[in-house]
Amino acid sequence: MDGIIPVIRAMEVLFSRMEARMDARFNEVDAHLGQVQSRIDEALVWERESPAQKSRHLFISIAFNWTSGLRVKGAVFSSSVSP
Repeated sequence: MDGIIPVIRAMEVLFSRMEARMDARFNEVDAHLGQVQSRIDEALVWERESPAQKSRHLFISIAFNWTSGLRVKGAVFSSSVSP
């Protein structure tokens, strides 16, 4: 009977580690689903906008992405856009 106690303790440790890994993975998936839901919500708002609003938002987005991509290298500007 004494030999089974270490086995039970080892199994408890193993299950505890597995539970921690599953919790971490669940949190990753949950965060990703939150991002997906946010993008879906943005798309639904986009669908409800008028063509004039879409044009305005698209122009602002392009201008923001272009200006945020400017980098100063010495005296030379690079217009590469970083993700």
